[in-house]
Amino acid sequence: MSEEDEKISKAINAVTSLVRAVPVYDDAVQPVARQTGKALETVGRAVNTALMPVKGLVWSAEQIEKWIDDRVAKKTCKRTD
Repeated sequence: MSEEDEKISKAINAVTSLVRAVPVYDDAVQPVARQTGKALETVGRAVNTALMPVKGLVWSAEQIEKWIDDRVAKKTCKRTD
């Protein structure tokens, strides 16, 4: 084993020992994650609510476009149905 391999092996062993020595508290992390998820859900709903008028404008514009297309097609006799 080369000197570099020994250094890598020692580093891996040191990190492994550190991970084993430091306890991970899942019970402490889960409530924070849940609250963060709820907050993000609330933000998403607020954004969707704020964009509703814009959504309505887009829908209206699409309906007007269809109406104009139909009227122009009727006037120019290019309509086939």
